[in-house]
Amino acid sequence: MGDIFPLTGSEDIGLYDNRPTHNIVGAGMSGIMTALYLLRHSKKSGTPIKINIINSDLEVGFRKGSGSSAGIVASLTPDEDLVTVKAESAEEFRCELLEDCKKYGLNPEDIGLEEYLFEVEKYFDQTTAKQRKRRAEIIGQTGRIAMEGWDKLYKSDSELAIIMDESGFQNPLETKPGFLFGIEGAGEQAEELVQYCNIVMRRSDAHIVSPTEAIKRHPYLRAAFHAHSTLDNSGILQWNNDCHCTESNGGCIIPEIFLPKLLQYLQNTADESRSTVAFLGGTTVTELNKDGDKATGIKVENSDGEQTISISEDRRDTVIIAPGSNCKFLKEELPRPTNAHFAGVTLVLDISPEMIAELEEGGVALPSQKPVPMDPYYKGPDGKNMLVTLVAFRDREIGALHIGVGGEKAFYGTQNPTLEDLFIKDALLQHAKTICTIYPEVFAKLLGKKIDPKEMTHEHVQALVSKGVARPWAGSRPVSSRTTPIIGMAPGFSNVIVEEGMGSGGAAKATVNSDLTARYAMGLDLEELEPYALVCDPSELHEIPDKDYLPNIRQDRASSI
Repeated sequence: MGDIFPLTGSEDIGLYDNRPTHNIVGAGMSGIMTALYLLRHSKKSGTPIKINIINSDLEVGFRKGSGSSAGIVASLTPDEDLVTVKAESAEEFRCELLEDCKKYGLNPEDIGLEEYLFEVEKYFDQTTAKQRKRRAEIIGQTGRIAMEGWDKLYKSDSELAIIMDESGFQNPLETKPGFLFGIEGAGEQAEELVQYCNIVMRRSDAHIVSPTEAIKRHPYLRAAFHAHSTLDNSGILQWNNDCHCTESNGGCIIPEIFLPKLLQYLQNTADESRSTVAFLGGTTVTELNKDGDKATGIKVENSDGEQTISISEDRRDTVIIAPGSNCKFLKEELPRPTNAHFAGVTLVLDISPEMIAELEEGGVALPSQKPVPMDPYYKGPDGKNMLVTLVAFRDREIGALHIGVGGEKAFYGTQNPTLEDLFIKDALLQHAKTICTIYPEVFAKLLGKKIDPKEMTHEHVQALVSKGVARPWAGSRPVSSRTTPIIGMAPGFSNVIVEEGMGSGGAAKATVNSDLTARYAMGLDLEELEPYALVCDPSELHEIPDKDYLPNIRQDRASSI
């Protein structure tokens, strides 16, 4: 983890020396990756800098207890919804989205959904069909730039490559299996996915995979593939009408492993260029001091009490706010730029080395060291289709296998979702059903008996949690009201930069978001990242619509699911 930079009442660490100091608030993927790009640009320009990473938790990365098991899994965000739909009007899009609500089990009266629809209406009012088409092209370019960025990071430094390997890195430029099942028109959707990857993302290797080829490549998914394919008259396996498999772009990394290792790497390599990276763990920002449009200090609280970190205009110091969903300190001095109104739900199974040995001795094929993301559709309650991302990862240090369902987000209003909410419980049950469908032998071992996924209940999930083999997580996703990321100078400031609104895509596009933020902070040319001009200027944020006419948050949730 590295040493925690000391904060004492008498020490003003903002005046440590004459190097420009960049104070990053938040030690998640955006914060640590921004520190990486700051150092890279510093070395390239030969200008030593100082970086303080301020985090309310003592640990880097996701909060303790988070079930997030992987990032960089390619998936569409709400912002990308706007450019991939075929709707030609806000009304048509609203109808399509409400149909999706039924498909994915979302509440059509959700406040988060209403905010999104409000932004959709503005989007259609303020753009032409030609502009929307161009925006779709830019979204694809952005994704490609982000994936190429991860590939460049991996190839640029042997030490960094080792860290990424240890964190389960799967290069997003390599193809991954996508398994669509339990959904009408799966074949057509698979064709559209391949076309999107090859044309919009400018790939040439995405393709449809036959059942036989899929089983050969991924033997641990044999049971699931067989269950959704049938022998034709020639004795050749063909996908059922509601199923298909593709190989398309995507990748993953385990942030909770990657980020602490990356911080240590940054601290070790910073010395080579007379730069320093300090991690201020257990320090909460409470306020920004301001003089005109300049932030002059950051008030913080830690075990030593309240102190102030000075911000020097002469040194060209900056404050970079990348706190994810934890925006509590933004108060009146800095209008909160995002609304964490998207629910994130994750379920991770932890399979012990002993159980792995028993399963493999019984002839059960399990995933290899590399994580393998899956994008399965499956039937939820009342026949609704759900979409999740499945990731399996072998922990090299302890030999355990982690099987997780991550990346799910839903319109959920403005409350922070908890494990007690019915919607979350239902989502976790669907996650368990999905894992059981893909890995039936694993679930049979965990529960002590073979079980039909359709017959699983909340009690089965609770039994797994009680046994200590299942880790459920629920939390808010930091998403802007217009759903695009927000990167730029904060309203009313000339030295405070906001890096916000990534939703669940903070890892996927960290190589673009963080590079752009670092360039803002160092006053560098942004021309190379021109395609990513979609990011919002925080001063242009729309007002959230008046929601007095909507039902009380969560009051009718149980009856509406």
